[in-house]
Amino acid sequence: MKPISLITSLLLVGLTGCESIATKEKIEQEISTAIAAENSISKEAWSMEADASAVKVDWLGSFNDPTLIQLVEEAQRNNRNLQAAAANVERARALALQAGASLAPNVGLGTVGGGAGDFNGGSAGNLGIGVEVNWELDVWGRIAAGERAAQASAEAAAADFIFSQHSIAATTAK
Repeated sequence: MKPISLITSLLLVGLTGCESIATKEKIEQEISTAIAAENSISKEAWSMEADASAVKVDWLGSFNDPTLIQLVEEAQRNNRNLQAAAANVERARALALQAGASLAPNVGLGTVGGGAGDFNGGSAGNLGIGVEVNWELDVWGRIAAGERAAQASAEAAAADFIFSQHSIAATTAK
């Protein structure tokens, strides 16, 4: 390869690298500016703010209709999708417990025994007890992050279940 073409190639590679770094920094700056502008909007700027106290949780009871309540309970009890959502909540909670189990030490206790005999009536035996302790240090936070993700997933499954209950109640009432 000629020295001039080698120098030209290196120059092009260097300039391309500078271009991508400058472009990346420019994009990051634009993103941070957009986030800052979005965060500067005050709550008062919104024309309608959610008021959690205004939502009535026991809206079905406000109808004072025992037949309607009985119909809604029957619909919820017999709905397969709601049963699946309930099972999904239990599964997500179990997975969250399992994800957090790795943060604590794991201790195991075991016994081993055996024996041998010969034709002359002699015998020999041995018995052993063992303890095993395992613990993975979460240096980089991988296990804790997995536990937080599993807990968030369990909370989302529970929220889906509650939404399904309300949806069935609303459809039945309608």
